[in-house]
Amino acid sequence: MPTAFSTGVLSIALSAGLAGSLRAADAPKSEVRTEIQAMLTSVDRLVKSRAPVEEIAEAFYAPDLLITGEGEKGLYRSRTEFMKPLESFVANGGNCKLEIVDPVRHSGNLAAAFVSEHCKGADANSPNSDARILYVFLKGVHGWRVTMEMYGGGGL
Repeated sequence: MPTAFSTGVLSIALSAGLAGSLRAADAPKSEVRTEIQAMLTSVDRLVKSRAPVEEIAEAFYAPDLLITGEGEKGLYRSRTEFMKPLESFVANGGNCKLEIVDPVRHSGNLAAAFVSEHCKGADANSPNSDARILYVFLKGVHGWRVTMEMYGGGGL
């Protein structure tokens, strides 16, 4: 039968373990953050090299993608359904930069992060634009992919 002392020690140990797990999940330079940043960098290279939209989509989005954002009338419910809007985003994507805003929160094969997007105008007469995005990433057999996205105008 557990004593008050052993129960107290167990409670402290569990609390310390949970606190340590939460701190690790919030670590700005975590392994998960590094893996997600590598995926974003890889996708950026694909966009800048003008790779086919399908290749970019497969490298960035999970098949079961859910996405909506400012000005959208509904929710896109798959990567396939989002392909047409993605074409227009990719067309100007060479002028854009995505930057993770720490921390990346994660647990198991899910992670969430705010990302800031800054796009330079196409020419001197075009204005720059900024967007703030909340991504939920899912880690599968091909690494991290965006499974949910919500975006709006403005910077973070």
